[in-house]
Amino acid sequence: MSYADENAWIVAIIPVVGVELYSCTFLSEKPRTLISKDGYYLMFQSEDKYKEVLSNEGYNLNEYVFGENIYVFDIPRVTYLLSMEEYDPSAEIVELLNYLDDCRLDLNIDYPANFKKHLFDFCDHLTFEKEYGEFFKNNTNITRQNILDAYYWCLGSVMSRTKIVI
Repeated sequence: MSYADENAWIVAIIPVVGVELYSCTFLSEKPRTLISKDGYYLMFQSEDKYKEVLSNEGYNLNEYVFGENIYVFDIPRVTYLLSMEEYDPSAEIVELLNYLDDCRLDLNIDYPANFKKHLFDFCDHLTFEKEYGEFFKNNTNITRQNILDAYYWCLGSVMSRTKIVI
């Protein structure tokens, strides 16, 4: 198996310091994230539980070649970076925002118009630049608080449509 064969990965989501939950992401059009039969985003408590969860939800395990790497989305760290810093050396912010956007799309949740524009403009910037302090100085119509509000809304909208499989 080569890297090119991989089409699915385990993701670790750290919602609060000291807690890790897991889900899956897929290299496909729909769904890109692990969605239950009844339309909820699914997380589970241990990384080795993914086969059971996928099978129970009707996913065909033979369709997926899981990569060895686990993507980690550290919500407290990204919140800190967005709130207090101006530089994201590991692209953690844009990676989490893109993942949340995939979840939002899979859950059929629409953005409020101003949040969508703010987040899309910010993500466009972060795709090419790790430094984002200048973004707020150069875009006086988008403040750090606007981005935080949109980020919190996105987190809340996805988490309100989430089931944790124990």
